[in-house]
Amino acid sequence: TGSVVAARLAEISASVLLIEAGTSGSSVTEVPLASSSVLGSSLDWSYLTEPDGQACLGMKNRQCLWHAGKVLGGTSVINYMIYARGDQEDFNTWERRGNPGWGWDDVLP
Repeated sequence: TGSVVAARLAEISASVLLIEAGTSGSSVTEVPLASSSVLGSSLDWSYLTEPDGQACLGMKNRQCLWHAGKVLGGTSVINYMIYARGDQEDFNTWERRGNPGWGWDDVLP
């Protein structure tokens, strides 16, 4: 997501510095099917969700593990290269709040 936002800002001639944490990955991260081997490793932030009484009820402390890539390329490196577009209403809300060009139809690949 960070690199997409940086690219969009650069399109309007904004000055952008994109900093990513972690390394450039490994040979394992080049193979999408091998992603499970890097989950929980130094390439994964391994966040825990906050307990809210609605989700993760069977998990220890009612917290789920939330994988996020700590590697150049972010989470796309460790999520089996799955494409997840996001929620249509989120994009349209951003546009309604004064961000032209960020509506659902505007950000289609």
